[in-house]
Amino acid sequence: MRGSANSTLSIDDCCLPEAGLYCRNSRLTQIRFSTNSLFGVIPNNIVGLDALEVIVIQNNRVSGIIPPQIGSLSLLTILDLKNNSLTGPIPSEIGNLKSLTQLFLSNNSFAGVVPKEVLALPKYVSDPNSRFFQ
Repeated sequence: MRGSANSTLSIDDCCLPEAGLYCRNSRLTQIRFSTNSLFGVIPNNIVGLDALEVIVIQNNRVSGIIPPQIGSLSLLTILDLKNNSLTGPIPSEIGNLKSLTQLFLSNNSFAGVVPKEVLALPKYVSDPNSRFFQ
């Protein structure tokens, strides 16, 4: 992903809370990029960031699909991708995120139905009556 000034961030920039990157023990644990005019896609190699607990990339212009590999981030507790331009199906692999306590995907352009694996997450994560699906 790139910011509005066409700057890029690498994992070497890890401990920069002012940039939305938070670490513990030299491992990236949180990505918080809210309302930053970011555009581009979520990279498939996000799976390499296996210490991630929080991904908040809301209110940007991120496009493309949610990579299915995101389902292997077993420590993830918050996934907030609302208010972007994401497309394609919601990956069933999100249902593998057993530590997930908050899931926000509203205001994107997803296709198809919400996978049963995602619906099987605890009710407070995937309540079909919540705005998560809208």
